Amino acid sequence: MRRDVTVALVPYLGLPWYARQLLVQPPEPYDAARGPSLYAGARWTAPTGALWKLSAREADAMPDYVRLDEPQRFQHLGIDVTLPAGILTRDQLLVLRAIKDTFPERPLYFSNAVYPAGLGLAPFLRQQGLAYRLEPGPLAQTAELVDVGGIHLDLPRTRALWERHYDGARALVRQGRWIDRASVSIPAAYAVTGQQLAAALAARGDTTSAIRVAREVEALARATGLAGGEE
Repeated sequence: MRRDVTVALVPYLGLPWYARQLLVQPPEPYDAARGPSLYAGARWTAPTGALWKLSAREADAMPDYVRLDEPQRFQHLGIDVTLPAGILTRDQLLVLRAIKDTFPERPLYFSNAVYPAGLGLAPFLRQQGLAYRLEPGPLAQTAELVDVGGIHLDLPRTRALWERHYDGARALVRQGRWIDRASVSIPAAYAVTGQQLAAALAARGDTTSAIRVAREVEALARATGLAGGEE
């Protein structure tokens, strides 16, 4: 639906051809008139270029890894982290280069918190539902940002996403099973996000909402076999 968003798969970033492909394939404009109601009435700045300010030849020349004999400092805007001594893989080099080259002009999201945390970026992550948005400076706990397991959960945004999109989970609960066990990580991601949301609501004193979300998570977990339900 959102062809103006560039999806970069970390396992593929380790392959020379993939970064080159992303460089030569510019994002397509998003046609809101033909899109779903979810995206109606909003405007986004269209990307003007690729993720990196690299030529195809420079992308091809990116090494498979580099060895850091001592800790190295990475700094961009308010992001200031120390990369430990050891190995930086090609995908990690490209992610750091994307931050340097085009962030925050191009917003950057991660699909999980573990990968960016491995680069020292955890203090700069804002969790919004299933995604983790990189911020240009360190975050602090506020009325809307709740520290859940070391990541700042955007409570209003995550709650809105949960309530707006839980219909799909309800359909799964009614069906009572997830038929493809190999991909059970998909509903599991929703369940984990729901647990985090319930914890954040409880931390803010909204016990009623926290219990409701926790019960929805439990129903989803049982329907998918994550909590001792039927295979």
